[in-house]
Amino acid sequence: MAREYPCKKIVKPMPSILMLMWNKIPTVQNSIDTLADSVTLETMAVIANAVFVSRRFKSIRAMNIWYIALKFRPALPIYYMNAMLKTSCLNSNKYPVNKGERESLGKLVYSSGSMGNLIRGVKLFSLLTTTIAFGMQPMIWHDMFVHDDRSALLTTLTLSFLSFSVMCSPLLLNLLTKRYVICMYHDEKQHLFSVMTYNIFAWPRIIQFKFEDIKAFDSPILANLLVDSYPLLMISTNFTDEYVLEKFLPLLGEEETPKRKVDDDEDGFTMKANVGLWSSKKFSVSRDSVCSLIEKLFYEFPVHLRNYSIEGVSFEKHICAAINSLQEVKSSLHTICMAMCRFDYDISIVGNGYRSIVTVFDLCLIGLLRSLFKISKISHRRWFRASRPVKEVVAYAEILRVLCQAVDLVSKYLPKPNSQCLFLTNVDADDLDRLMSSFEQLDQSNFYGRQIGFQFCSSVSNVFHVIGTALASYSTLWNHSNVWYRRYPSIVYSCCRFLVNPENRSKHIAKIFRHSDLELCRSFWSLLESPILRTLPSVVGPKLAVNELYCIQPTDMLSLQKKNGTMVNIPVPSAFSGPRHLCVRILSLHRWPGLMGEKLKDRSSRSNFLVLHCHGGGFIATSTKTHETYLKFWAAELNCPIVSVDYSLAPENPYPRALEEALYAYAWCLTHADFLGWTGEYLCFAGESAGGLLLTSTCLKLIQLDVARLPDKLVAIYTPFLVEFAPSASRLLSLLDPLIPWGIMYRCLYAYKFGALTDDQRFAEVREGRKVSKSGIEMKTSAEECLDEEKILPDREIETEMSDSKYIRLSAELFDREFIKFLSMHELTEPSFHCSPESRLGKSAEIQRDQIEEPNLSKSRCGSVTDNLVEVCSTVSDIFVENVSRILKDSTNVSSTVDCSSSNGNDPVLNRKRLQTSTNDSGSGIFADGDPLLSPWLATDELLRNLPPTSVVACHLDPLLDDSISFCKKLRQANVPHTLDLIESLPHGFMNLMSFSKECRLATQLCLRRIKETLISE
Repeated sequence: MAREYPCKKIVKPMPSILMLMWNKIPTVQNSIDTLADSVTLETMAVIANAVFVSRRFKSIRAMNIWYIALKFRPALPIYYMNAMLKTSCLNSNKYPVNKGERESLGKLVYSSGSMGNLIRGVKLFSLLTTTIAFGMQPMIWHDMFVHDDRSALLTTLTLSFLSFSVMCSPLLLNLLTKRYVICMYHDEKQHLFSVMTYNIFAWPRIIQFKFEDIKAFDSPILANLLVDSYPLLMISTNFTDEYVLEKFLPLLGEEETPKRKVDDDEDGFTMKANVGLWSSKKFSVSRDSVCSLIEKLFYEFPVHLRNYSIEGVSFEKHICAAINSLQEVKSSLHTICMAMCRFDYDISIVGNGYRSIVTVFDLCLIGLLRSLFKISKISHRRWFRASRPVKEVVAYAEILRVLCQAVDLVSKYLPKPNSQCLFLTNVDADDLDRLMSSFEQLDQSNFYGRQIGFQFCSSVSNVFHVIGTALASYSTLWNHSNVWYRRYPSIVYSCCRFLVNPENRSKHIAKIFRHSDLELCRSFWSLLESPILRTLPSVVGPKLAVNELYCIQPTDMLSLQKKNGTMVNIPVPSAFSGPRHLCVRILSLHRWPGLMGEKLKDRSSRSNFLVLHCHGGGFIATSTKTHETYLKFWAAELNCPIVSVDYSLAPENPYPRALEEALYAYAWCLTHADFLGWTGEYLCFAGESAGGLLLTSTCLKLIQLDVARLPDKLVAIYTPFLVEFAPSASRLLSLLDPLIPWGIMYRCLYAYKFGALTDDQRFAEVREGRKVSKSGIEMKTSAEECLDEEKILPDREIETEMSDSKYIRLSAELFDREFIKFLSMHELTEPSFHCSPESRLGKSAEIQRDQIEEPNLSKSRCGSVTDNLVEVCSTVSDIFVENVSRILKDSTNVSSTVDCSSSNGNDPVLNRKRLQTSTNDSGSGIFADGDPLLSPWLATDELLRNLPPTSVVACHLDPLLDDSISFCKKLRQANVPHTLDLIESLPHGFMNLMSFSKECRLATQLCLRRIKETLISE
């Protein structure tokens, strides 16, 4: 018989590390979401009522203010608790327990981590505010009798009614978490289980029972276990004892004992984390069987559920439309799957925009199936609420329908069979214009709703939900008053409205992106420069001895030594805005001798290494301060000074202003090595996005100037190497990318190239730019084509691709184990289902841990990399191929004084005329004569072969993926030692999200490894 008694000694478990298995109890999640939504709606109703009534009656005004403050009290902690429940962690090994408590209760076998303290705090807070609500009732009724006015009577009655709901909400909260299991102990001698929980007054209690006392399972709502009359709620199956695990797992809905996540591949790699991005386990299943299973699951639903109406359209119509689209797009998808293999970098490193499109399509298809599977599990429950899960399924169905249209368009404009160029070159101007117009007319609103960022890992998708809500809310104030007391209430109202209604948010964001309002997006990104958000990087991350912004005064012209011994002058940047100071941010974990004016005693004690960094931001926004999060992490791990350039932004300062400043910063670093605490020995260029382009162009300019000292390494992270309106398969992914959408991406490129233009001019440039990229981008001669044919996949590889084109291949760890088990055992998918520890399609794209031994860093003065530092298993290093028969010669004339633009590069009018120049079919048109300093992909082999060893890091789902793949092919052709790393499930700009996502943090460590390899090799 179970018994309960007060707990005298409260156990405080440590915070967690394994992801909470929140999907096990969707009913609780729906209940808490509903409660939070209802509280928010009631709060908005009170605010609207107060606006009209409180102006006349002061007492009513005061009452409304008190009530609004009170009404927000359950919403915020409930939202906070909901977020914590979804992202909280558990510690499966370390539980600091009082010795006496352990002796009296037994062995600790289960703990909910930090959730216990959080739930208790929310309970106490709710009880306290409920008491205040009781005290407000006399005030409300007194005002109702004093003011004999109909509006006052209506207001007081409304407030009185809502106050009762305030008192009921904490009671519901206490009911939800009344028997939440904080931790469980097991006494092996007496076979007695002791469970610590909280009662309705948030006081800890201990419930003791034996295994035989469990009478029923999953009987009452929200109860995983029912021990006599005590319902027990256990969020996770995170038991630490195998004996208890085997007993309780069948009771919690599991059929087999979960084993430790250890997968050993042929190289001895061990995976111990349940994180999909870094998993080596892949599963494959027939695409046709998945489509059949979707149809079968849906028609097994009850009739009333299939007829559920959403905005006047039944659930069944949405699913039928998606199924019909799947049937129509089969041939187009097969065409893309057959052709995508020839665009890979090589056999071992596979990745290109066509593969990314197929991956996004498959992720949406599997996401739709998983949502239907979840509904099939919970639809029979008594308290099942159809609104939210059905809307999630409909969101996937609408996305899938749009993706089918996009796949059909892509298949019609594939490059020529003998072409390996990823940019569209076999399409004339009119067809290309129609293609772009067709893509722009696709319904993009579904990509920014409930399933925003569905193609990325869950941690990144959650961040995009917040960013999308913030963008939609901020856009509503774009043309409103700047008075703070009018803007801030409107922001709060808009945030609540878009949180409750994601469909409304998606339409609002799609409208913003459709009009490509660059100034709005630039202003939104500039919010990171606000005083409040600027202080966040100072709180997060390691503490540095030096983190200061230093201004280089535009006084003297610097000089660099050429290979022939003469000097070349590096002038002060002066394009567009004239000479002015250049700001750089200097970061260092230690204050090296000489750094920032520190007294220099011994030159040998300075750092041997220096990193010159340029930040991203689409050339138009952000600064070194906004990128401080990962820069501080780099500075702490590398243990060397980092100089980050705060270059001038477009469109006020277009090309070549930023390039001039990057070049000048490089010359300044070499000239003032003592001031940086640097010996002047080893230097690495590291840039992300726009910064990667600037540093690559800086290297090319140094080569043109015949400078003797080049950087020792170049690291370019998700970089656009072609600043042209040249559509490719990966760039089409910007149609569903919430960070760099289609119109905004090209507006940024044109702002950097041409500067500020009027709206009509911008639109004309984009339209003309389409006609430019007709065929001039194809720069290979017949001899080069013959060379590429030698690198075409062998026949057996092509046969494998032909047989595999009908299969879905995704990471198994991106989905819960129960869903994977369902796929492997269902009669429709079981024959074609296969799960392997390693897949050829994902080999190069996966980041794996500790595959190589950590080098000795004692000589390099670099800090040690963390134990879980990631490493891409498929890396191209020192790859050489035979020279082609014809080398394109660089026609740039090098003078003794630097001019960072090529001929006529400063004249926007001539640039526009060049864009409008027609091209011929031989591929010797505009792009062959393009500026390599603006678009490094256009550089000749003769210019590229002098580049330092280069590391390129790209993302499979990044719209700029094809830029990286194409540029690495150029590096291979020019015999440049380089590496290429492809990362799965992460978006463009992942380094800025490392504070919110473990996957982004591991990928940032990969970029750090690429920088560190340079320093170690030296």
